[in-house]
Amino acid sequence: FFLMFSKFINTQLRTTTLIITRNMATKLPLKLSQLDAEPHNLFSRWLNEAKSDKEVLDPMSMTLCTITPSGDPSGRVVALKNSDSNGFVFVTNERSPKSNEISQKSTAALVFYWPKHLRSVRVTGNVEKTTREEAEKLFKERFGFETKLAALLSPVQSAVIDDENDHGRERLNKDLEELTERYQKDKDVPCPEYWCGWRVVPKKIEFYQKGEGATDRILYVKQDNGSWETSRLAP
Repeated sequence: FFLMFSKFINTQLRTTTLIITRNMATKLPLKLSQLDAEPHNLFSRWLNEAKSDKEVLDPMSMTLCTITPSGDPSGRVVALKNSDSNGFVFVTNERSPKSNEISQKSTAALVFYWPKHLRSVRVTGNVEKTTREEAEKLFKERFGFETKLAALLSPVQSAVIDDENDHGRERLNKDLEELTERYQKDKDVPCPEYWCGWRVVPKKIEFYQKGEGATDRILYVKQDNGSWETSRLAP
């Protein structure tokens, strides 16, 4: 059994190595002279390539890092709901820890990571609240039935629940069953009044790509006049 298991592991490692090598070989190098003046164009291209690859899981996932009132870093994975030249939008509970942290210190960092494509994108910038209309539209169009019910289930996200003898989980499941019976269709689920959207307005965007030869790290920095300055960083 041990020999069979070892052969299986070695085969998987060789397959993974071949996939990584092939991905590295097919990546076009990032050349400053050929880059778009607007970083969102490159981001959109990378994101669309990740979304079109069925082997890439959760291509819209991103790590959101904020700062607590005590100055500690605070990170979690959230879903990108919209992006354009104005910024990167995610939605959440207005009473959640991340919303409270943003309200007190409106700066944040994002990290996108697509390991199969050997790419990542880092974003830093200020955070502003979207309009209520935009938040409601995203809730209606970009959320599935179960996710909408989960939003209704937690008026105060991350609040401590009394779970003595596992009664807390039982109560949550009961509440979820009641919501499921009340709202039979996805379109019937109302957007909670405590739901909001946040937009990270980028000041810096770094693109990382591993390919043949030296690793590409390209940094875009927003200038006072609204233009972007690009530079290459050491690997």
